[in-house]
Amino acid sequence: MFIILAKHADCRKFPVVQCMPATGGEVHLHVKRRKIFSGKIYLPLSLAGFFVIWFCAVAMCFSGEQDRNTLAKEEMTASAPREERIYLYFGDPGGRRLTGVARSVENPGDPAAFGRNLLAALIEGPGGGRRGSLIPVFDPDTEVLAVFIDASQTAYVDLKKNPEAGHITGVRQEMLSVYAIANTMIVNMDGVQRVRILLGGKEALTLSGHIDITRPVTAQMHLVR
Repeated sequence: MFIILAKHADCRKFPVVQCMPATGGEVHLHVKRRKIFSGKIYLPLSLAGFFVIWFCAVAMCFSGEQDRNTLAKEEMTASAPREERIYLYFGDPGGRRLTGVARSVENPGDPAAFGRNLLAALIEGPGGGRRGSLIPVFDPDTEVLAVFIDASQTAYVDLKKNPEAGHITGVRQEMLSVYAIANTMIVNMDGVQRVRILLGGKEALTLSGHIDITRPVTAQMHLVR
């Protein structure tokens, strides 16, 4: 409450004040402050605000948990083993070019393991039937020691047995062997742009004396007929 000093004021014109006569014809107007929120009103509003904030917090937590569950399911699905349609590349009957052969192999969800499966299928050979006329590009005794992929999207293929001791003869056959690996890995694997071939865990100059493998090679699809 605060006081207004006025002369000859008519109290009837001030419904929200309390008039108190004073000396000299003056009137003290005691203005009453209105209570906007009483205790009875403020408490329910406080509780309502609390529950709104609590509900929003619970909703955000629940949404975050759903997002985490969805992400976990997607990761499990992506890493689950599955059969995948791929292309392997073998020498054509004339031994001049590569021929693509469709086949299904297991993709375990791990890029390195998938790469090993691709190479195992390639070393296994084209098989019988109409594929019997195709030429294997590696000796069936060739063993894959390791496959790994670095940040530059280069796949490293480490072979145990030196193919020179197998059936690779001549520059053309060696070229088809190198690019059969490169094409098979690059065409079928996401995130692989180049292939580096190692022998026995070490860098090698060539597979069998002709084709340089001291640097990563890229796919050469012009060799595919």
